[in-house]
Amino acid sequence: MFGATGGYLLGFIMQGILYSLMIPKFGISKIAKFVAILIGNMCIYIFGTIWFVSVYSTPESSVTFFVALSWCVLPYVIPDIVKTVLAFILCERVQKVIKI
Repeated sequence: MFGATGGYLLGFIMQGILYSLMIPKFGISKIAKFVAILIGNMCIYIFGTIWFVSVYSTPESSVTFFVALSWCVLPYVIPDIVKTVLAFILCERVQKVIKI
């Protein structure tokens, strides 16, 4: 939790909290769910990147926020969007078969 990826774990928890707060407020439409998931992913990126910068910045060398973005976020944005879309489609189809 205290290593370089600890912020992403914290962001994941915050994503769940944020999603659970947004859905009752904005409804359970497909668009609302999808937007809530994307905003939650941004939450993960923000927490994780800030944490990464704080772990790897030392008095001798500093990792800037933009360098951390290029290392920790940019390579994963497109794959994360693809996975989000696929998970969203899968969940929609499963919910039609299994009533929760």
